[in-house]
Amino acid sequence: MPEIITTLTGFEVKPGESGNGPYILSKFAADDGKKYQTFDEELAERMKARIGKPSKLEFEVQSRTSGNRTFTNNVVTDISDISDPSSASTVDASGGGSSAVMERLAAFQAAESVVSTLVASGQSEDYSFLAIVGAADNILAWAEGNLAGSDPEDAVPDADPSDAVPD
Repeated sequence: MPEIITTLTGFEVKPGESGNGPYILSKFAADDGKKYQTFDEELAERMKARIGKPSKLEFEVQSRTSGNRTFTNNVVTDISDISDPSSASTVDASGGGSSAVMERLAAFQAAESVVSTLVASGQSEDYSFLAIVGAADNILAWAEGNLAGSDPEDAVPDADPSDAVPD
C-alpha cells in the first residue's frame, strides 16, 4: 500500500446516493498536487484535523471505468502525525527502531529548527513547508554522504590565496 508524507491543504464534501444508499465522499487536496478521498466519516474527521500539518497518508490507488473514461482515485486508508514515533511502520533488518520514516522525521525536525532560527534572526522570511522539506532533503543527503562537503575527503583548499586570513 503506498504511503506519502504530505500536507493536506483543503477539502470538500460531496453527499450522494447510490444503489447501496446514501454516502458522503470527502475529497482532500494536498500540497503534492494530488487529491485524496475517503468515504469513511471518522477518517475524514481525522484528516480535517490534520489540514495544514505534515502527515503520513496510507492510500490505495483505485481505477474504474465509466463509459469511455477511466478514473483513478487515491483512497485514503489511514492518516498519522509524522511526529508521532508510533506512526513509523518500517523497522530496519536488525530489529531496531531506526527506519526511513524516523530518519526523515529527524531531518524534517532539524530543518524546521534551522528555518525557524533563520526566520527569528531576520535572515529569511521563507518559513514555508517547502523550505523545510528542501532543508530536510539536504540534511538527509548530507547524512548519507550524497551532498558535496559531507565527506572530509572531498575537501579542497581554496584556489585563491588572497582570501586567506593574515597571520
